[in-house]
Amino acid sequence: MKLSFRKAILIYTLVPIIILFSLFAINNMFMIKREALLRIENHMTDLAISYAGIFDGFLKPIEGAAIINASLIEESDVLTEDNIYRLLELQVENNPIIYGAAIAFMPHQFLSERRLFAPYVYRNNGKITRMDIAEQGYDYSDGDWGWWSRAVVTGKAVWSEPYFDKGAGNVLMSTYAVPFYKDNKLWGVATADIALNKISKQIHIPGVRNQEIMVLSSIGKIVLHHDEDEIGKLVDDLIEEKFQAALLITGTGQKERLIASRTKLNNLVGSMLAGKMGAANLKYLDNDDSYWSFYAPIRSVGWSFSIGVRESDIFKIVYEQFWFSVLFFCLLLVLTIIAIVLVSGKFSRSLGGLIKRCERIERLNFQPAGNKLENIDEILQLSHTLNSLCLVLDSHYSIKEDVRIAEAIRQHALPQEKINVAGYQIEFWSNAGRNNCGEIFDIVPCGLAQAEEQQEQENMAFLLLDDTDSGIDAAVKNGQLRAIFRAMIKQGHSLPDIAEQMNSYLIADMNLNGSVQLSLGLLEPANGSFSLLNLGQNGVLHYSRQQFRQYKGYQQALAAQKSLSGLQVNNIALQREDIIILCSDGVLGAQNEQREQFGIQSLERLVQQQYEQSADVLIECLQDELEAFTADAYLQTERSIIVIKKC
Repeated sequence: MKLSFRKAILIYTLVPIIILFSLFAINNMFMIKREALLRIENHMTDLAISYAGIFDGFLKPIEGAAIINASLIEESDVLTEDNIYRLLELQVENNPIIYGAAIAFMPHQFLSERRLFAPYVYRNNGKITRMDIAEQGYDYSDGDWGWWSRAVVTGKAVWSEPYFDKGAGNVLMSTYAVPFYKDNKLWGVATADIALNKISKQIHIPGVRNQEIMVLSSIGKIVLHHDEDEIGKLVDDLIEEKFQAALLITGTGQKERLIASRTKLNNLVGSMLAGKMGAANLKYLDNDDSYWSFYAPIRSVGWSFSIGVRESDIFKIVYEQFWFSVLFFCLLLVLTIIAIVLVSGKFSRSLGGLIKRCERIERLNFQPAGNKLENIDEILQLSHTLNSLCLVLDSHYSIKEDVRIAEAIRQHALPQEKINVAGYQIEFWSNAGRNNCGEIFDIVPCGLAQAEEQQEQENMAFLLLDDTDSGIDAAVKNGQLRAIFRAMIKQGHSLPDIAEQMNSYLIADMNLNGSVQLSLGLLEPANGSFSLLNLGQNGVLHYSRQQFRQYKGYQQALAAQKSLSGLQVNNIALQREDIIILCSDGVLGAQNEQREQFGIQSLERLVQQQYEQSADVLIECLQDELEAFTADAYLQTERSIIVIKKC
């Protein structure tokens, strides 16, 4: 009897697979039942470790918020009350797990005439509330508040023990405190709080919402408990309280059992406070039921996590797992049958398609087939061979077309002629565009219309973009950003406004993935100044009278965050023979064969040697230096440079 290809596959593969799979499934389900009880202790211990890690991860954003606040205060040159309060409000609004955040200054550090100042922002009945702890709360420097004292004494970031913040947050909380410094001098402490009575609702630990979970601090205070009324107590006091209550109910007849249970509980607490992990089989003090406690340390804060599971629930899990396995194997068998039926159909359709393509070629129809994914290697190879034959007639459609279009867009955006400004030399160079169009720069006049003989004195605006995307996507995106730059600079907008508009454009269009490094500059020849706004890793160097200054700018690039409010422009006064160099991070980050970076030191050395030369000579020397440094790796990364020299 002759069989089709599909019927042959179904008969000769499906029947044996069903028989063998059924035998394997039955044997495997019985093995699961026998081994489940042996694995449960290790499994639950690992689960406790995992949950401890989740809790640790829950604390990380809180720690991060306090660290960021401390860093921003350290790096800020201008501190006002409103700026500090706004910073704290942003942290609390954008981090729902944070109850409150504060910046507490050392005595007389914020203002010499003001002894203490501690702006605090916290959640109050669904609203964000401001207060000064020093004026409206308490003297936090009197030694009674651990969040201040431990951070100041140790000089390190610390988590406080649970405490009731009466006068400020007015809830039971724990605080992460980070000391911050100015000029190597302790200025104060940045904090972030968690409300302990809300942790169980905020933390997302799957499968344990109704379980008996507990988190202990380093001295045994209860940070998290399934009974919220117990939070903040010493665990030893709680054990003794339950022991005495059970003793009153059961009488002396159960005293030995209760003492043994209490001893095991105390041993468990001792192991947890010692930072150990493991499991313990215990009995409840208020009844004779048995349960298992699995515990693990939360290492970053020195706390400990435990989860209690009744023995009856453990056996229930075993049987649930058994019946789940039965259903799983049945479903898997059905899916296997469906998969074989579908695969056989795919084989038949693939072979049928190849036959039809061969018939078209036989009729001199050389149109290539569409790019369909094939999972059968031999059919895939044959399909590629047929496509290769057909592509001879379609060779002019190449991926290089996209590169050509991208390069055309990029070249249209670059300055097309030498820039002339009286009293200044302006030169530029870029190797971008060969195989990548991720970098683009522009130089445009932005002064008011003037007489022809005065046009060389008008202001010049500079743009340097370095995109993480490449090819036509980067060229189109950078072309649009360049259009925004040109339109807004000619309308007289400020550099921060231009950067904000560019950022809004990238954020609004979800198709424009990837951050963009940005450098904006404005040269005003009339008053000899250069204004600069730098976002990301582009390099900006100012050489004046044998002194160098590097303007690193803001760490956030375009499209890295929704808002760029608060940007500050650097204003540089230019003297005669001063030099400004703007370069993409491909220059400073260029690597040689030993993976050493070109770096700012090499650029400074080159300018020091050649500062008397013209701007075009400086550009040529920098190109030669990069080529000699990187050798064979010279063209592997994009590099763009703009040099401005005041004559």
